[in-house]
This record gives sequence, structure tokens and C-alpha cells, in this order.
Amino acid sequence: MEIDFFQEVKIISGNDKTKKYIGFKGIVLGIGKENEEIEGYDVYIYDVERVAGFSTGEIIPTGVRFKREDFYNGSYAKVSPTGELLDLHLVDETTNKPSNH
Repeated sequence: MEIDFFQEVKIISGNDKTKKYIGFKGIVLGIGKENEEIEGYDVYIYDVERVAGFSTGEIIPTGVRFKREDFYNGSYAKVSPTGELLDLHLVDETTNKPSNH
């Protein structure tokens, strides 16, 4: 079964660093691909309020899906490969309008 961004998942296994999260639920915020093959997922784990990486097969979907807007307000920063700030767009969360920066 394919797992997509902003889909809720349950952690069913893990490596030495992530096995402590088995049984927890979270949201997929990142998907790692190598040659168009999914290698792993970055999952925000509700109960510990942190993101951890999991390999394919270590998580299963719960059937619950969220929208991107549930997690991101539209703010972004663009940075060059050398770390130079190229563009910054901040959204005021109280008004949902661009803020002055």
C-alpha cells in the first residue's frame, strides 16, 4: 500500500534509534526517494513531538489523511547551495496575510 505526504501512519518496527516508537502514530512529512524508489519516510510522531526517519515497511497507513494546510501556513525561505538567503516569505498566522520582514 502506497503511503503519501500528510497521511497518518502507525509505526510497526524500527532500527536501534527508532524502535522505541513502535506502536506510536504520526504524520508523514517527508518522503525519501532514490532512483524513483521510495527509501524511507520522515514521520512527525504526535506523542513525542519530534520527527524520526523510518524505512519502507516500518510504518503502515491508518487510513486518516490530512491536508498540507493543516501543517504549513504558506511561509517559506529559499536558500542557495552556499547558504545565501534568496527569498523569504512569511505569513502572519493571525491574519493569514504576508507579514513584513
